[in-house]
Amino acid sequence: MYKIRQLIRLYADGRGSKFISSTTGIARNTVKKYLVQFVTLGLSLQDIEKITDGQLASIFLPEKPVEVIPRVVQLEKMLPELVVMLRRRGITKSMVYEHYAKRCPDGFKHAAFGERLNAYIGMTKPSMRVPHKVGDKLFIDFTGKKLQIVDKQTGETTDVEVFVAILGCSQQTFVMAVASQDALILDDFGVQPLDNQSRSLLLDIIEDRHGKRSTIITSQVPVKKWHEVIGEETLADAILDRIVHQSIRIELYGESLRKKQRTGIGKSE
Repeated sequence: MYKIRQLIRLYADGRGSKFISSTTGIARNTVKKYLVQFVTLGLSLQDIEKITDGQLASIFLPEKPVEVIPRVVQLEKMLPELVVMLRRRGITKSMVYEHYAKRCPDGFKHAAFGERLNAYIGMTKPSMRVPHKVGDKLFIDFTGKKLQIVDKQTGETTDVEVFVAILGCSQQTFVMAVASQDALILDDFGVQPLDNQSRSLLLDIIEDRHGKRSTIITSQVPVKKWHEVIGEETLADAILDRIVHQSIRIELYGESLRKKQRTGIGKSE
C-alpha cells in the first residue's frame, strides 16, 4: 500500500506517469490504471492520507469474484464421505474413484480427483515426524488382514497371521507368516540360572510350541551363554536345538536406555 500512496502523492505533485513509474518501480500501464481509478472516484490526496491500508486495498485492489465451478462444489461435499469409505478394509483409491465417477459422470478425471482427495486427507489427518535413535526401539505387531498359504500339491488354502517387526531408525523390516497370534513372550530370559523344575517346564513348553506357535524370547544374555543358563547339558541341547536353529534373531546394540535415563535425571537435578 505504501507504493500506491507514493504514486498518488507524486501525481498530486504534478509528476507524469513515466516519472512515477521509474520512481516507484510500478509498471507504467499499472500506474495509469491506478491514476484512472483515483480520478474516477473523485478522491483527493487528503482522502487517501486519512484512510487505512485495508480501505486503500479495497479501493485499488478489489477482490476478484470467485468463480463457482459445479463439479468442485460437488466433490467438496462428497470428500468426507469418500474418506470414510476409503478407511474400510479392502477399499482402494481406485475403487473410491469408480464410486465417485458413477455418481458424478461429468466430474474430475482420475488424476485430478486423486490430487484433491490426497489434499483433503492431508488436511484432515495431519502427520508428525518422530525421530528415532539407532537401535532404540523395535516396533512389532500383527497386520489386521489375514493372508492365505496355498498347498501346491492339494490346492488347500490355510489362513495365516502376518507378523511384522520394524526398527524405527533404519526402517529395516521383518515379516513372517504364522499360524495364529497365539504368541508366547519370555521376557528377560536368563536373568538367573534355571533349576531342575524350570528346565523341565521350559522343555515341555518349547516342545509343545515347536513348529506350531510363535515364541518370542527377549534376553540381555548373549545366546552363546544360554547353554550355561539352562544348566543340565542334555536338556540344554534339546531346548536350544528347538529354539536357536529355526529362529529369527534380532540383536540390538548400544548402551542401556535405563542407564541413559538415570544419567539424564541426575544431570537435571
